[in-house]
Amino acid sequence: MKSNPPLSPVAQLAQLLIMGEGRLYINRVRSAMAEIPPDKFSAFLLVADKYLFKCLVYYIQLFRDDEAIQNSLNADDFALEALERIVLYLHFNFTIREKETEPIFTEYLFYLGQARLLALLLDTSYIKRDPQICINIMSVLDTKHIDMYVNQRTSVHEFVGQMIHAVPAEQLRSLFFHNPGFFGYLRLMFEHAEILAADRAVDWAESEIRALLDKLKPMVAEANQTQQLLAALKREHKAGAAVKPDRIRRILLGLRQMDHYQDAIEMLARQGAFESKAEQQIVQNLLINPHFRDILEDLPEFNPTELQWLQGNQIYF
Repeated sequence: MKSNPPLSPVAQLAQLLIMGEGRLYINRVRSAMAEIPPDKFSAFLLVADKYLFKCLVYYIQLFRDDEAIQNSLNADDFALEALERIVLYLHFNFTIREKETEPIFTEYLFYLGQARLLALLLDTSYIKRDPQICINIMSVLDTKHIDMYVNQRTSVHEFVGQMIHAVPAEQLRSLFFHNPGFFGYLRLMFEHAEILAADRAVDWAESEIRALLDKLKPMVAEANQTQQLLAALKREHKAGAAVKPDRIRRILLGLRQMDHYQDAIEMLARQGAFESKAEQQIVQNLLINPHFRDILEDLPEFNPTELQWLQGNQIYF
């Protein structure tokens, strides 16, 4: 009796998912996904019906630490349309569940390469027109690729206007703290927008330009303040200076007036500003605890030594 030829990895995966056996044989699902060539995997994603696609995205998230899955989605022959479909599906599901969408690129698709992310911004049908998704992608781009993206815009003020009008303030603030490199572009955009506001011949009214700037400047101010503190702490560490007893106090004094100090703490932690996890926890606990916050409010302003250190590092509060 003639035996049937073995199923291809795509057919094996489809069979497991259709039969509802994926969760029972999770290792078989993982192996099948890892064995599928990138071009065939993306083709499968593009033709999959709603149920199969939902299952595939579930396992892509589940196996996000699998190197074979990461390499597949980053491969040149993995269709960009399929990657766009994955991102749109995740964004829609996170949105209807009222969950933050930032983790799409920081936790679930964290492994996407810079060139791949830039392609999503520039070469897709839908993502490139969605400011919220674009902002999330920019939050994980490096300076080089932000530059490449911004240079593709028809004008700087158009980019600023689209971003500010369409994206919630909290998401913009998170972008500044997640990607300090983007802050520099915002400053250049501000300068350009202010020049436009002074030119009565531009299409945008002066009042609109001013309204956009007023919305962004407080957020950027906190991000800038945090970056100055970060730079000073890093210079101190690089110089090999011993950890001073008043170090935590100086950090607290720098953060206590911020409305969104938690974002600042997370940014400082990502950039390696804290000497240890314990130091970060102490700062965080002191700022969160209402009792300690009252004590902080009663602290005297900087003493001459602290003021000299802050001004020497160009930190002004």
